[in-house]
Amino acid sequence: MTALAYVRRMARNNLWSNHRLYGAVLALRPGEFAAPRTSFFPSIQATLDHILSVDLYYLDMLEEGGEGLAIIDRFVGHADPAELAAAQSRFDRRLVAYCDALEEAGLDRRVSTDR
Repeated sequence: MTALAYVRRMARNNLWSNHRLYGAVLALRPGEFAAPRTSFFPSIQATLDHILSVDLYYLDMLEEGGEGLAIIDRFVGHADPAELAAAQSRFDRRLVAYCDALEEAGLDRRVSTDR
């Protein structure tokens, strides 16, 4: 398998994994999504919001969108798990499209990061 095929496969695996994860999230009882948890983030909601914000941040760098850390600064969390699931799905499909548009030579390009 080529590196490009691997990257594309992993983007699709990410979409599939998040689809399964959010299937479980959407099956939670009312209140469990935002309920306090003992973890690095204080709830499932905060954890998944963080994951999406960081996903958006890194893809912006890959796409050379120029937004950088402003993405995280202006990110608004999702109180509704269905809305967060939809936002994550939109991101995952955007990542698949990005990877599908890549060419082998693009895998070696250097990407500037705003850290």
